[in-house]
Amino acid sequence: MRKPRWVARLEKQADRAVLWGRIGSGALLLLLGAGAVLGADLTPRVDPNFFFSSDDPQFQAHQKIAEMFPESAQFFLSARGEMESAGYQRGITAITEEAESLPGVESVYSILQGPGGPETAQESPFWKRLLIAEQGKASNILIFAKMETAADLVPRLEAIRDRHARPDFDLILSGVPYVSKLIQRNLSRDLKVFGLAAFLVFGSAIWWIFRSLRMALGTAVACLNAAAGTLILCRILEIPIGLLTANLITVLFVLTLSHILFLTFSWRHAVMESKRTERKTFFDAAERTLPASFWSMVTTLLGFGSLLFAQAEPLKHMGISGMIGTLAAFGAAYGCYLWFLPPPETLRAAPEALERMEAAGKRPFARRHIRFTAGLVLVSGLVSIGTVRLNTDPPLLSYFKEGDEIHRGLAYIDRNLGSSPLQVVVKSRQGAAFNTTEAYEHLWRLHDALEAHPMVGSVISLPLIMAEAKRTPVISLLPWEWLFKLIQMTPFSDIAGRFVTRDRKQGLFFLMMQENERSGTPRVRIIDQILQIVRDQGFEPELVGGVYLLQGRMAQMITSSLITGLTLLIGLFVAMSGWLARSWRVAGGVFAGLALIPLWTMGWLGWLGIPFDIISSPAPNIAVAMGVDGMIHLILWARRHAQGKEISWETWRRACLWLWEPIFFSAAIVVLGFSVFGLSAFPPTQRFGLSIVLGTILAPLATLFVLPAASLLKRRRDRP
Repeated sequence: MRKPRWVARLEKQADRAVLWGRIGSGALLLLLGAGAVLGADLTPRVDPNFFFSSDDPQFQAHQKIAEMFPESAQFFLSARGEMESAGYQRGITAITEEAESLPGVESVYSILQGPGGPETAQESPFWKRLLIAEQGKASNILIFAKMETAADLVPRLEAIRDRHARPDFDLILSGVPYVSKLIQRNLSRDLKVFGLAAFLVFGSAIWWIFRSLRMALGTAVACLNAAAGTLILCRILEIPIGLLTANLITVLFVLTLSHILFLTFSWRHAVMESKRTERKTFFDAAERTLPASFWSMVTTLLGFGSLLFAQAEPLKHMGISGMIGTLAAFGAAYGCYLWFLPPPETLRAAPEALERMEAAGKRPFARRHIRFTAGLVLVSGLVSIGTVRLNTDPPLLSYFKEGDEIHRGLAYIDRNLGSSPLQVVVKSRQGAAFNTTEAYEHLWRLHDALEAHPMVGSVISLPLIMAEAKRTPVISLLPWEWLFKLIQMTPFSDIAGRFVTRDRKQGLFFLMMQENERSGTPRVRIIDQILQIVRDQGFEPELVGGVYLLQGRMAQMITSSLITGLTLLIGLFVAMSGWLARSWRVAGGVFAGLALIPLWTMGWLGWLGIPFDIISSPAPNIAVAMGVDGMIHLILWARRHAQGKEISWETWRRACLWLWEPIFFSAAIVVLGFSVFGLSAFPPTQRFGLSIVLGTILAPLATLFVLPAASLLKRRRDRP
């Protein structure tokens, strides 16, 4: 086959091409690095609504409720101590006054501001539910703030908490904006720490494998160029750093290193085979590896592209940024790293070196290892049974480490009030207004029925507010419509206005759902039970919203996206492999090998009881895309050396002999890199890393043993 003119021209001027290639790679790194530092926004975006696109029906219902009933950000500051003591009440007063003075705060309620004192709060059905906690051993300070300023309030509220906390006055801060802010901090830390750790770990691994400072430098230049270029393009396309893309830099390093490893081992083989000392051997290596690397890049593009079909917004962002990174990694490996390969004389080998290398590989690949392969498939099948135990709807508390500040605050709120809001807008079946005694009694029965549900921590609703107003004897004699208007002048007027529409025909029930006692029951099933209670009490649920609903919907989307994405992905990879090999048997072998990876990964997660959340959900897709990488290289090597014939066992054996090193080293580097995620302070990031590691452990075995064995099942005549 005749070489392209540009390849021949580069070979003639190899030394000059290498020099300019290195200079160009370094200049590109400086340019992209400066652009990434100055232009890329590396602050993760985290808020409850970030999970959903604007056209999602559940999110639209959530937004409509917010328009009908004014919504504010809510913070909970719990104070444990002796409520009757003067010191305790001075602390409550000071915190209340300081919180009220903060910009963006709309209102603050405590046992001294609202009910007027601890005794009144204990007697009131309304204030007792909101402010009294831990069976009277603690009280809550409720802080309502504007949604747009909630994130900025977090450090100021933390300062107030730290300033007033004492051994006898224990303060716990919580609330959705606070939790979102702390998640953002964890992700920001992970983005910086793991980016640096990935750079050091992967660079050290490349140096250890090849013992070449030049190669390690080339690896660093290529990986950094890929990362910087991807961050700049994501910024241009307005793709934010979020729950999943915060791990993007490590993924980019892995993608780039995969190409680098196969390219480097191909160069080494080319040098050891060649009797020439010219630099053109690394052009030979690139020519050998480029087709397989190209198709591996295509499979990785498809892997990330499968995430675009997900309804969850973070998965779509991960898919787009991953596709950009895949192209950048391919370009960086062949456009930057190639020029850093050492001169051939540094690896000049005697003919016996090839013989020793072949002898080293003959032992594991001397026969097909049918028993080992069958055992591997059997064990994977047994492990896959654990998928039925996979928890795709974990409780909110599972996102945080036990004992840390966020978990402590959420556990407290969950235990006393409930930690996850669920909003239900109801109306009378007859369309009657809620300003009569009969309507009030019906609403109160509904309130009691909802509070009786074991997963409901507390309920705030119109009848509860009206019951508080009617505790005043004179007011209780007024007509209901007058009472509605009078409530607007009470200390909790801004709360009352959030639970009934102006025409009095729709009311909001605000439920705080408990997470820690759910015991694996899906949120959507609990929501169905709540809605059935509403119907049983003679009302119709008009709209349902809140973080609890969105989280339940998210769990459903994880399951559906996982099944759809993996089915489509494996189907495309099987079809592509069959076309590249021109063999349906090879396609069957690829299917057998790839199908084991997600079943193995999710099976272990199920058996170990590890939650499978939104952050770890892309792991099977990524593991499959990385697993097929080695298969593509193996298939194209075997196809090239089969010389147009059906791929025989001997051809598979020699392909495994030549490629087992890059396949295993590539998997080892992936395992090493993603193992660093275990150092994260954010459990979902740890689970994401573990999921990738589990899939990657099986991938080289599926490539080197399952693929050849499965593709030769009906060809007994080739068996040695």
